[in-house]
Amino acid sequence: MKKGTLILVISIVCVFTIGIISIVIVRNNTLSPYDFLMKKMENDYARKPAEMLHQVNIDEGEYLIFYKDQRGIVACAIIKKKAFLI
Repeated sequence: MKKGTLILVISIVCVFTIGIISIVIVRNNTLSPYDFLMKKMENDYARKPAEMLHQVNIDEGEYLIFYKDQRGIVACAIIKKKAFLI
């Protein structure tokens, strides 16, 4: 393989990787705290939120969410939004 072709292939792979990582970061940062909680608990059906009751902004990027789960039990969660949530 020629040196120029190898550099082109490596450059394309790097740009593609950076693009995928950027999409993941932007998608997670645009989720509301409740939607983020729903996404993280989607495999745990019993504890998965069924209804959000109240959301409190604790601090910059920190949220306290009260919700009712699938069993009807009231629960709460603290969500901390960071720049990189992968």
